[in-house]
Order: sequence, then C-alpha cells, then structure tokens
Amino acid sequence: MRRVLLCLAPCLAPCLAPCLAAAALAGCASGEGAAPAATATATAATTSAPASDREAADGVFADFVTDQDLTSHGSVEDLLALALAVCDAYDRGVAVADVVAALEDSGFAAYEAGRLDGAATATYCPEHEGVASGT
Repeated sequence: MRRVLLCLAPCLAPCLAPCLAAAALAGCASGEGAAPAATATATAATTSAPASDREAADGVFADFVTDQDLTSHGSVEDLLALALAVCDAYDRGVAVADVVAALEDSGFAAYEAGRLDGAATATYCPEHEGVASGT
C-alpha cells in the first residue's frame, strides 16, 4: 500500500506506467527520482477542508471502505491516503482510466478500483466527479 501511495501521490502523472511497474519490485522510481516517504505522506494528507468537515468526510469514507470490505487492501488510514492521492492525481489532470488502472495494478479488482475511485471523488474532491464518472 505504501508503495502505491508513493507512486500515486508524487508522480502519478509523469510516470504512471513505469512507476507502477517498478512499485511491484522496488518502489516508485522514475527519471525524476522517487519522492521520499515523508513527502508522499504530506502530499496525500493535505486538504483545504475545515477540520470539522474533514472529520465528517473521513468518517463517511471509513464507513464506506469498511462496509465494502476494501480494508482487505490496507488500513482505513492507508485507504484514506490513497483516496487523497486519487484526488491529487485528478487535480494534476490524470485521466480516470489511468487512475483506475493504477488502482487495479496495485491489487484492487476492477469493481473495487471503481468503488474506491468513486468514493474518493464523492468524498474528497467532488469537483472531479464528472471526470471520474466519465461525464
């Protein structure tokens, strides 16, 4: 999970395919260099929502990933960080197909990747829901 976050958070747009392929073996490596873990965590953990709104969103997201049994892929905290990395990828213009493919490449079944993508955008970056749904 941490390797996926390292790939998604700092370098999804510039190195999606090489980064994901390398993640399975040695982590995120690209011509631009891998981001340190602290940078990836800080990138994934930032948000502009007020604390009370963020806590409510975190609760909704935690309930969803638990109810959908997505926690078999990592802790709620790991999945939350991954959701924020998905939003970061959309902020940088990464296509939905590439985001979903990255989730699938990291071990999510296609329907799970779609659910996580949908939950991430609905909860943390609703401005990208049209992009994520293909409309």
